[in-house]
Amino acid sequence: NDTDKPQVHGSSGLTRDYHPKPSFFAVSHLYATLGNFRFSRQTTLDTALAYEFAQDTLNQKILAVWLPSGSDLTRTIRIPLAGRTATRIERMPVDEGPAPTIPIKVQNGDLMLPCSESVTYVLVI
Repeated sequence: NDTDKPQVHGSSGLTRDYHPKPSFFAVSHLYATLGNFRFSRQTTLDTALAYEFAQDTLNQKILAVWLPSGSDLTRTIRIPLAGRTATRIERMPVDEGPAPTIPIKVQNGDLMLPCSESVTYVLVI
């Protein structure tokens, strides 16, 4: 817990004055989304970075995709599905409520994903 008063290391943590900060909702969603999935590999998709998470028991994976641009850039990224199916796409939330969902758009067997600096989770089966 921290306050809005300027101090060394005073901006860390998930709460401020015992109220959730945006990082609280982002971390909560990360844990709920990835659950039993484990980091598998890092890959680059066009100009986006992607971390792939997999589950040992299921033939599923989750891609965490974002643009490491340092600006408010938004770009559509083409993700090859290789015969698999994207079943859910969610953007990391920064406030209370359900995570924003993104419509699934497939073109010529590739997922067309609107991508920004905010992490987007893609469930692929």
